[in-house]
Amino acid sequence: MIALSPFDKALARSRSYHAFSRLFDAGITPETLLYATAIGELRDALPEHQNDDQSAVAHQRLFGFNVFAYESIFLSPDAVLGGSVTERVAQFYQHAGFKDGHGETADHIANELALTAFLCGAEADAWQDGQTGEAARMQAVQRTFLDNHLLCWLPGLRLAIQQQSEPFYATLTSLALEVALDHRADLRNDLLAPAARFTLPAAPSLLSSDRTGLRDIAGWLLTPAHSGIYLSRDDISRLGRQHNLPTGFGSRRIMLTNLLRSAAQFDAVPALLAGVQTLLTRWQAGYVALQESPVASARAIGAIWLERLAETASLLNQLSEAAAVWQDETVAPELQDV
Repeated sequence: MIALSPFDKALARSRSYHAFSRLFDAGITPETLLYATAIGELRDALPEHQNDDQSAVAHQRLFGFNVFAYESIFLSPDAVLGGSVTERVAQFYQHAGFKDGHGETADHIANELALTAFLCGAEADAWQDGQTGEAARMQAVQRTFLDNHLLCWLPGLRLAIQQQSEPFYATLTSLALEVALDHRADLRNDLLAPAARFTLPAAPSLLSSDRTGLRDIAGWLLTPAHSGIYLSRDDISRLGRQHNLPTGFGSRRIMLTNLLRSAAQFDAVPALLAGVQTLLTRWQAGYVALQESPVASARAIGAIWLERLAETASLLNQLSEAAAVWQDETVAPELQDV
């Protein structure tokens, strides 16, 4: 096997991240199909007999209806777009001299991958020009972004997409994570500027208040930074079908609140929470796999998510034991977010 030069590695990574970024942003189009067919795993995962309109619908259903691919959704304590998480990413772009141009907020996965492509491209240019100091500086910026942003939530995005019925995008996300982990392993550690320790916001103490209701539980479960998992609309619908419980329509919060209220009405809260525990087990397996990474920072990130998932498993057990508390809660369907 021929060893790649630092220039070749940086250029290859830049091109890979760029391809991933475009596919996340636009889906499968005549333009991006060229990227997909050039990568064996993606080519094998392409849906058969899907025209452009069907591809657009599939992309919108996944990323516009089910899995919202933003760092702020996965890491902020309120799981909403914008706020301090998005601002930190935007500030990083500014300091790196990068202008995101995909029409999404700064912390969308397409933009974060585009930034990484930009940084790797700048490193390749530096190697080509013989500017080893600039190449090292670009590597340091890459290392910081991977440790403080991309690798903190890309594993969770992969797990969330793996729960959906979109094999192509599940493969795309797995490849993006594989490349990012390999990239980070090649950068090694900077003893002069170690990465800031990744942390998650404190989860709410649901059982400490007798005013906690089913809507509060729904909000907690739908906040990945608090529960450790991501529940899409389709995930919630599947839970409802598994237990013959209605969810209604609307936002994920409306659907999950209605599902919990239906479970309370029909004395099915323990069974429903057991279904959530099954989903939780899949997420735990995903983060356990991350513990096998040679990247110390990735292992540390995985350990923190596993700790949060263990807390969630414990709380689900306690909620199941206290299910009778919600039997008398109003079962009128949730109609709108407030």
